[in-house]
Amino acid sequence: MPVETIQINKKNREKEIQDMGMTKQKKPIKKMLKIVGLLLVVAITGIAIYSSWELYKIKSPTYQKQMLEQQTKDIINAVGKLIELPSDTPQIATVTNVDALKKDQPFFDNSKNGDQILIFQKEVILYRPSTNKIINVGPIISTPSQTVNQQTKPVESTPPVNNKK
Repeated sequence: MPVETIQINKKNREKEIQDMGMTKQKKPIKKMLKIVGLLLVVAITGIAIYSSWELYKIKSPTYQKQMLEQQTKDIINAVGKLIELPSDTPQIATVTNVDALKKDQPFFDNSKNGDQILIFQKEVILYRPSTNKIINVGPIISTPSQTVNQQTKPVESTPPVNNKK
């Protein structure tokens, strides 16, 4: 065999050995990338399922009722630390349009949007959660309803027409 052929064969063998070594190195990397990709897909799917469940739970009427009851208890407890409260359970409302309230009722002159109104049977408390202060307290004044004299006029009705002959 000539020397050139031996050198070419030697180079081919070195190249083959080198290619074999590279493929052995590439296989673990590819395998690792597949595993990482699979784990990433599983993690994203898990997060999506968990988020959907939480959203479903938040939108359920039972959860909303529980949250409303908890907010009511929190407001009553906060106001109860500042002033002696009546024994009955209040209705709670939030001031959303202070300008309209100020126009109609002087009780709300110092109120701001976001203030809480606790309406008991005999008194009203205006509470500002942002500063944890009671803004105003007042009695509920019920005015007797005015009766309007209405003259009723009987409705005239016509007897049914008989078309039978």
